[in-house]
Amino acid sequence: MTAPLTAKRNLVFLRVGDTSTHRGWIGDPATRSYDVWLDYYGEGDSARWAGDAAHLTDGPNTVKFARVVALLDALTRYEAIWLPDDDIVVDAAGVERLFATFRGRGLLLAQPSLADGSYVAHEITRWNGSFEVRFTNFVEAMCPLFSREALRTCAPSFTEAVSAYGLDMIWARMLGDPRDRIGMIDAAPVVHSRPIGGGTWRRPAGMDPLADRVKILAAYGVEWPFQFRTYGGIPRAPGADEAAPIPAGLGFLARMAAGVPPSVRFQRRYWSRTLKSVWRGR
Repeated sequence: MTAPLTAKRNLVFLRVGDTSTHRGWIGDPATRSYDVWLDYYGEGDSARWAGDAAHLTDGPNTVKFARVVALLDALTRYEAIWLPDDDIVVDAAGVERLFATFRGRGLLLAQPSLADGSYVAHEITRWNGSFEVRFTNFVEAMCPLFSREALRTCAPSFTEAVSAYGLDMIWARMLGDPRDRIGMIDAAPVVHSRPIGGGTWRRPAGMDPLADRVKILAAYGVEWPFQFRTYGGIPRAPGADEAAPIPAGLGFLARMAAGVPPSVRFQRRYWSRTLKSVWRGR
């Protein structure tokens, strides 16, 4: 592919297996703001998904980031590129809000936050109802959304950790550690529908993903244990004053408390990690 599939500016590139959830957010190709490229890695026949995308390819059974590198020139013909796993549940309207918020706020790298009911590995990724966007130093490899420039900047790291462990902990560093251009998009939450580590890709025998993580963090000068940071955010409530970003601090935490999901409202783990990221991230 030597040009974008259409004149659209946004792309969803999705590695799909045989149990992909993508049909819930395909939307109408004639009116949606994004193209869909499905790259099949399953064990059956990719033809099962033939009617779902503008572009369907057969890719090897490998981590998606190695595949992104192989297709980088084609992918970066778009201005914004979302790379979700195939167990993300959302609707087409949610994908539209994701791209609109990302572009409207001038973000380099972001992800949709994870709605209540999701399988969550990192508390910083959990949805909060008080915010449109929360600025962080971390976006999870499960569903990152890159600007074209950020994807080109971060892509050299994609093949440095075969397991992909640790990649999402160095991207902010590669982008210069900005405090207002990376974050969680709470305006467009998604559901992560499978248990952590429940994907169909299996690492080769003898691969140690934890060793991968230690190696790549050291190579980019990122400390382990990784320190999650929350720098502030843009409140969700309407109004000129409310639309302005607010920094991490007491006011920010008060809003966090008001918007916390019911499932973790009184959970010690959630609050200990949230407080640590906010107070040390100022």
